[in-house]
Amino acid sequence: SYGKGVCEEIIAALSKFYVTIVSGLAYGIDTIAHQSALKNNLPTIAILAHGLDSIYPHSNKALSEQIISCGGLLTEFSLGTPPDKPNFPKRNRITAGICDALIVIETGVKGGSLISASIAHSYHKEVFAVPGRINDSKNEGCNQLIKENKAIILTSPEDIAKELGWDEAIKKNNSPQLSFNFELNDNEKCIINLFDKQTPLHIDSILNKMIMNPGQVHHCLLNLEMKNLIKALPGNQYCIAVAN
Repeated sequence: SYGKGVCEEIIAALSKFYVTIVSGLAYGIDTIAHQSALKNNLPTIAILAHGLDSIYPHSNKALSEQIISCGGLLTEFSLGTPPDKPNFPKRNRITAGICDALIVIETGVKGGSLISASIAHSYHKEVFAVPGRINDSKNEGCNQLIKENKAIILTSPEDIAKELGWDEAIKKNNSPQLSFNFELNDNEKCIINLFDKQTPLHIDSILNKMIMNPGQVHHCLLNLEMKNLIKALPGNQYCIAVAN
């Protein structure tokens, strides 16, 4: 119950940054993480340890279908590959590789969470661990990560935003002026006109409002970034970035 509450609190607090939640669709915190993402209207990605023609655990079949509606299922294993035990540590490197930060909620001194944390640490990704009671075996792994300086102690969701600089990114781009003299093509002008001075836009919102194909939209966004007219924010968001 402690881990469940902490996980739900963290994801709810981070929803204002429109982050993508990545986890493994397993029993426990993985399931809670995906469910909390959906509850807070956040995209979520499940990294599977088997082929796409099955779901493990089977009890998460309905959850996997919800995830597909606003995120996705990702695997390196071919169709027909069963969820064999050796596959789970292998998939953890994908989780560590695509995330900006990895959060360990609860773990003993052995387990997949410590493997993911070790891989993320080797990839120079930010690793956070929630501290727990010293006499609780379910928290022993988290306390060990903190003790060995392999993870940043996580006592509030604000710790994550601060370490990753999300708050500063939002502040710096919160009050731009919309006047500029750059020559823009029609597509770039359409994208610029989508922005409100104070409100970042998620890439999905931009794609939904444009009649261009996704490749054209991304090309225009890149051009606008190079012209310093927009800035990319955490969580696949963009905002106007014209200096005062």
